[in-house]
Amino acid sequence: MPLNVNLVLPDNVKVLVLPAPTEVLDSQIVEWLHNQLDQGKSVWWLTDVGTISQPQLELMFDVMIGSKALLNETESSGFISEFPINPITENFNQPIYLAEASEIVASDYSSLINTTNQAIIAASKQLNTSRVVITGDANLITNQYINNVANESFSLRIIDWLFYYDDRINIPVPVSYTHL
Repeated sequence: MPLNVNLVLPDNVKVLVLPAPTEVLDSQIVEWLHNQLDQGKSVWWLTDVGTISQPQLELMFDVMIGSKALLNETESSGFISEFPINPITENFNQPIYLAEASEIVASDYSSLINTTNQAIIAASKQLNTSRVVITGDANLITNQYINNVANESFSLRIIDWLFYYDDRINIPVPVSYTHL
């Protein structure tokens, strides 16, 4: 659904997902999004390597989207199986696959996914009445990668957290491992 500053969302809408916007979001749309956060709606912004820069979103969320991150010393894609302490990643010990990711520079967010040199590539933040997740890899939830290892399970944890379903976050989801 295209974003429109005149759009009035029903009260039962609790989460907005911005999957790698293909157009620059202007200040009016970003103000509308900020109002949605103030009304208690959570936001998941998925950005990615090579997607269009979103300076207004970066200002609103107080982050900078950096360049392509190396997951380890030499590779920009691969498996991640160790996660920092975060309510979303608590007791999560299954690997996820990232195709490529942008680094996220953020100072007051909790890290969800780090590279081996501790660059943040996914982060979360609790606001007054809403929550925010920013991931540097939009491919995490695409049809091509959602069924790889535990990408689906990890994505569901993010969604549960955004919906305030905290009691469901640590419920194990069966995983079928697909190797690339």
